[in-house]
Amino acid sequence: MRQILESPAIYLLWQGPFIRQKIAPVLRDLDASAPRRVLDVGCGPGTNTRFFGPGVDYVGVDLSPEYVAYARRKHGRSFFVCDVARDPLPEGPFDTVLINSLMHHLDDDQVATLLTKVKGVLAPGGEVQIVDLILPPRPGLPRFLALRDRGEYPRPDEQWRQLFARHLAVRHYQPFNVGLFGIPMWRLCHVRGQDPHSHSS
Repeated sequence: MRQILESPAIYLLWQGPFIRQKIAPVLRDLDASAPRRVLDVGCGPGTNTRFFGPGVDYVGVDLSPEYVAYARRKHGRSFFVCDVARDPLPEGPFDTVLINSLMHHLDDDQVATLLTKVKGVLAPGGEVQIVDLILPPRPGLPRFLALRDRGEYPRPDEQWRQLFARHLAVRHYQPFNVGLFGIPMWRLCHVRGQDPHSHSS
């Protein structure tokens, strides 16, 4: 399954029904803030690009050269191969940094490293918007799928809260469900945070 999903076409087919559901809480926030520059960390094959119009300076980074090559061909915007645990992020400042469904692939130290880098490229008053996978405590389809995800670090709700609170000034944390036909398939969290040492301009 992991190797199959390395294909951009297969990944998009699998994730297609859920893309808008997953990013909907972020888009509600961004409608109000109207960011001018957006960095999409772990952008995959350009999954979120369509939600950012031509008036937004959008930059996407991903570990996969296949995903980045596909995104460049498909969307004609700025995409770069980047190992976010090791490489520097593109030069800021960015009004918004989006991290969608990436952190459950990272251990706690890698999350800390990434968020330190993110805070370094945020504009004054800028925000990081995070969507990620919660490991539910009880048996059921969302827990079953979380345990079989490619990411090795799906965390329980309270563990996510504690992890984010160590590195961000968290302005919003909200769990939500994603599914089909009213059936929850994944439990996710939406987080909005800032550099605790930053001040709005």
